[in-house]
Amino acid sequence: MLLTGDCLGMSRHSVPGATFGPPLHGGDVRAPAAVFESIFEVFLVLGTLVGVVVVVYTLYYAVKYRATDGGDPYADSVARPELGELPTGGTGGRKVFLSLGISAVIEIQGGYPRL
Repeated sequence: MLLTGDCLGMSRHSVPGATFGPPLHGGDVRAPAAVFESIFEVFLVLGTLVGVVVVVYTLYYAVKYRATDGGDPYADSVARPELGELPTGGTGGRKVFLSLGISAVIEIQGGYPRL
């Protein structure tokens, strides 16, 4: 006996060759728009929380280290450079070139690991 869509309670417009039984995808299939909306909401909340923490942190330290009426409390203990004085020391720009190199590799690679 041939089982058709009509005898199984399905319409004639069902997918031809459809299989019967449990779905192979594990259930709950959602449209890409619904998945994107869910991810968007998570990142919106996380981004908002990070933004609030950064603003509060910045305001706290701006108030904590604001200028006072007195003089500079670190005037005698810190050697500040004079106008036009070139900085001394350093490692010859190794950190800059390392940072640029790593950034270039990530950009050229496309941000995805190739296996």
